[in-house]
Amino acid sequence: MESLEPNGQLINLGSGRSYSIEELARMIARTMGKEDRLRIEIDRGRLRPCDVDLLQCDNTRICELGWRLLVDIEEGLKRTIDHYSETGQLWPWEKWYWRERWGDSQPNYTKQGHL
Repeated sequence: MESLEPNGQLINLGSGRSYSIEELARMIARTMGKEDRLRIEIDRGRLRPCDVDLLQCDNTRICELGWRLLVDIEEGLKRTIDHYSETGQLWPWEKWYWRERWGDSQPNYTKQGHL
C-alpha cells in the first residue's frame, strides 16, 4: 500500500483478533492433516502472575487509511506450511533440534515429503 500518510506515525497491522496458542496449534494441525496426532496439555501452574493473557492488534488507524486484510490467519498458515513443504526448508524449531542433537555439523537433511 502506497500512501503519503501516515508520514512517520507508528501503524499496527493485524486482523484485530487474538488467538490462543491452542487455537493456533489446532489450526496448524488441521492445515497439515495431523489433527488426530495433536495432544495439548496445559499446565496452569507454569503461568506467572505477570504473564500477558492477551495480545491483540488495534488496526483502527491503518483501516482508516484504506487498508484491508486480504489473507486470514488460516490461509496465511496454509501458505506458510505449503512454502516450507514445497521448498524443503527446515522450520526454525527443526534447525534448533538438529543443532542440539548434532552440534554445528547439521546432517544433509531435506524434509520434502516428510510433512
